[in-house]
Amino acid sequence: MNFAPNPQIGLAKRNVKTELLPSGAAQVTFEFNLENLGNVNLSNIQITDDLAAAFPATCTDGNEHHER
Repeated sequence: MNFAPNPQIGLAKRNVKTELLPSGAAQVTFEFNLENLGNVNLSNIQITDDLAAAFPATCTDGNEHHER
């Protein structure tokens, strides 16, 4: 019995940790779980989660530091 190629991918995102900072901001750590749900091998998979595009006024890249 032959099956037609059926590429499928599953992605889940969860909040691992939220740390409230003295500035009132929050440092949020996420975890991504990726699973091949299809019947063919997948390659060159990339995940992009651009929170700054969704929330431009409230997000930084995590490398920004403020001194007082």
